[in-house]
Amino acid sequence: SITHNLTYGCAKNNKPDMITIENVCRQLDLHHHIVQLPDQYSTIVGVGGAISASSLGYEVLLKISLARAVLRSPALILIDDILQHLSPTLYDRMQNTLQKALTLMLNSQQQQVYNKTTTVVTCHYDTQQLS
Repeated sequence: SITHNLTYGCAKNNKPDMITIENVCRQLDLHHHIVQLPDQYSTIVGVGGAISASSLGYEVLLKISLARAVLRSPALILIDDILQHLSPTLYDRMQNTLQKALTLMLNSQQQQVYNKTTTVVTCHYDTQQLS
């Protein structure tokens, strides 16, 4: 399901509740896509599901990946240049979503590392933690 995909990798004893999941999805402009699905957050995607993953579209799949990263609250996240092959319009929308995700993660004290300096918009690290 969409919910399972969003919480994939979260510790069993630390799964976010639906309020948290929906809040993150709203902040990343993903919620309105999910509520249009047949069973909303319970929609099964993939083999035997109500829809295929490819039918969600690249933008929604990227946003799900970013939401999953925010919900997992990792100590470190590596983000490849996921926007390099997008059209200019989609690039702008996804850059905005990426900025929102980074802001949410910064508020949770995560560290970000990028493979291209042109992608870095916001980066914060605590030198105390590195020693």
